[in-house]
Amino acid sequence: MSYIVNNSDSNKITRNHIGGKAYHLSLLAKYNVPNWFALTTDAFSDYLEQANLKTAFYKLLANTNATNSKENSATLQELILKGEFRNTIKENILNAIDQNKFYAVRSSAVDEDGSSNSFAGILESYLFQKGYDHIISSVVKCYQSCFSDRAILYRIEKGVPLDSISIAVIIQEMVDADKAGVIFTANPTNGLRHEFMISSTFGLGEGVVSGECVCDEYLYNIKNNQIIKTINEKDFMITMASENGTEKQGLTQDQVNTSALSEGELHKLVEISKAIAVEMKFPQDIEFAIAGEEIYILQTRNITSLIAPQSCETQNIVFDNSNIQESFCGVTTPLTFSYANEAYFRVYHQMLSIMGLRESTIKQHEKRHWNMISFIKGNVFYNINSWYEGLLLFPSVESNKDSMEKMMGLEDPVDFITDKKLSFKEKIDLFPTMYRCYWNLIKYFLKIDRIVDQFCTDFDHEYKYFNRKNFSFLDMGDLFKHTDRIIENITSKWQAPIINDFFVMTFHGKSLRMLQQLKIKNPELQLSNLLSGEEGIQSTEPTKALLKITDAIRKIPELSEFILVSTASEIRHKIEGLYPSIFKLCQEYIELYGDRVIGELKLESISLREDPSFMYSCFKSYLDRGMSYNDYIQNEQELRLSAEKEVYGYIQSNFGSSKLRKFKKLIINTRKGVKYRENMRLLRTRVFGLSRDIYLEMGRQFETYEQLEHHRDIFFLTLDELERYRMGRSVQTNLKALVKIRKEEMVENEKSMISNHFHTAGPVYLGNTFQYPYTKKSSGDLSGLGCYPGIVTGEIVKMTRPDEIENVKDKILCTMRTDPGWAPVFPMIKGLIVERGSMLSHSAVIARELRIPTIVNVPGITEKLNTGDSVELDGGEGSITIL
Repeated sequence: MSYIVNNSDSNKITRNHIGGKAYHLSLLAKYNVPNWFALTTDAFSDYLEQANLKTAFYKLLANTNATNSKENSATLQELILKGEFRNTIKENILNAIDQNKFYAVRSSAVDEDGSSNSFAGILESYLFQKGYDHIISSVVKCYQSCFSDRAILYRIEKGVPLDSISIAVIIQEMVDADKAGVIFTANPTNGLRHEFMISSTFGLGEGVVSGECVCDEYLYNIKNNQIIKTINEKDFMITMASENGTEKQGLTQDQVNTSALSEGELHKLVEISKAIAVEMKFPQDIEFAIAGEEIYILQTRNITSLIAPQSCETQNIVFDNSNIQESFCGVTTPLTFSYANEAYFRVYHQMLSIMGLRESTIKQHEKRHWNMISFIKGNVFYNINSWYEGLLLFPSVESNKDSMEKMMGLEDPVDFITDKKLSFKEKIDLFPTMYRCYWNLIKYFLKIDRIVDQFCTDFDHEYKYFNRKNFSFLDMGDLFKHTDRIIENITSKWQAPIINDFFVMTFHGKSLRMLQQLKIKNPELQLSNLLSGEEGIQSTEPTKALLKITDAIRKIPELSEFILVSTASEIRHKIEGLYPSIFKLCQEYIELYGDRVIGELKLESISLREDPSFMYSCFKSYLDRGMSYNDYIQNEQELRLSAEKEVYGYIQSNFGSSKLRKFKKLIINTRKGVKYRENMRLLRTRVFGLSRDIYLEMGRQFETYEQLEHHRDIFFLTLDELERYRMGRSVQTNLKALVKIRKEEMVENEKSMISNHFHTAGPVYLGNTFQYPYTKKSSGDLSGLGCYPGIVTGEIVKMTRPDEIENVKDKILCTMRTDPGWAPVFPMIKGLIVERGSMLSHSAVIARELRIPTIVNVPGITEKLNTGDSVELDGGEGSITIL
């Protein structure tokens, strides 16, 4: 049992122990909050138990309703008067207070100050209480107020259960305020998020919250820092009484018509309140007091009632997700799919234009651009037909088809498109288009460095426009304008990554074909090894950055020892509280890579910005294994040098210097293209992360306006539905009902077993089973694509998420799919098996650079292997043997 919690330890205690008001105080540790401690809910429970009242008390409470609440409330309050504190609690209170100081005694019920229930003005507080007897008496009165008739009726009205009500009490050093008040970080009269409303008067804030005192009112516009003041004629203030408690006191003539707050105090209060609202991720109702030059924050709660502001503004198809599953792993929400679908449409529409196709031709293919990806049982798939049909618009379909299949990880036959031999007349007819495409490709390839550099510069400029910390102060209309700007200024200018994808596809294809022609053994693997170790590739930078922080931690022995025996949460609190330099590195990492997590392109994914636990777990694992940044870099370089020595030597010896120079030129361009691709993928991740935060804020506002049950329900809507809601074209405005149906469907989708490659006939969702169409390999044939050579023997650990990080040390990881969010896990494992993926997938690239024997694209492997199985993995041959 925990009976008393000091404010310094309150962040270790849950809301159920210290109540809503104290819980919010515990989140304000970095602000100027008067010292406080709390009598926990355990103390209240024990208070009843000591007098043998607990059973009777809660039985009566459970049988209370709107009809008998007044009578039962009186009985409950009488029972509370009969309770008693055990000696231990009395001694703890005596030790915690200074008999010569005044305290505020405030109720802190568990269900108080929640996202839906504020209990504002319903539960009691007692100010300027000095001495043990007065404080204990006030605690008991707070207990009684929790079960007053109006408190019970309030709960009944709000649908809050009565049978488990519990209360804690805050005992806080009193501030003898010269002036005080309340600040709302959103205007409650019109719902505007950029307007802060402040009420203030001289003396204590009790005069403001009780409504007894005439107050000055201030409307502060945080967009332009303009202040509209209403200075009222004030008649009295609330101050400390001669003994305990408060009393009314007249104002001086100067105070009657003078602004209670100065311009400087207003600006300071707004800045403090903005910071608090950012941390709480919700509009706040904040009480403050000013004594001399000091501004104190006394409490904060969510604004639970905020109105919506008026300013708010039949052909067979082949599907495959071998590659795209890295971006959209597993079951995905409707908002993510619709977001990705629109991005694919805009990007590839642009591509045809910059390749020289006429606008009339592009319009003929708009329908296909809306079908580059599909949504099957909640999973994102490539519509292969659309991709291949797009290829027909470009020259050299034969070589492009092969190169694209390699990039997309397609291992199964696609027989509806074949190498096309053109007649002489067809060649003449296509010559103008072919010429423009060839010329544009060559032109863009020659200036690929400038194109990518300009794209990154423009992206960085536009990205800096958005300030995540201010999202909660924006109206819904402003949030929609943010999404418009992302489309207009970022995703509609995505030509560079697509040009570079063609660049990579071209040079990777040429390099592989040349290795095959020269009869290099295992050409795909050798090419992959030659591409490793490129400096500045962003897919590996997060791991490198974590290793650098780990190296810094390693220099602090006491911190390293603590991390090795602590949980992620404990590590975080320790670093944040005692090691500011390390915490700063962690914050810088989150700012750079906070969106690079598992399922990073899924808007519903929890990013490191919301929960950084995974990062802190990595420190523990890296320390445990003795891993360092220098070891990582050395591994990258050794792999490339070994491959260069073997392949370059072979070509030089058998085909001469001229052939070697040609091949090296291909490799240089391929490395460059892969580097650019990975780095621009990080920018793509940041766009998705930025959009994620905007939609989360939209969800919070929809929740506030009771359009959604929970803010994360917004992920179950689509972009089109949000736009129609915005512009008045919705065919269903009951969003809660729509979300409910989709949640139920998602549960069913998560149970579905569908193949990563299948064909459909007729309407996709009608009568198709989404199963693999070819004869499957025998159960004993465990093989796939070898990505890095080496034979390792060990125990399998099968995982679906990288946050199970503590179970993988020195084991062979087997998983369905990976994405860049898995990268920090890889340095800890000895081997890697991925059911889906390609030679150019993130997992393959990173595993090669870490010299981890790896096999990808092993059909059904997660069904055939279980955690604890012993296997031998041959990363060169791509084979797996169960021992």
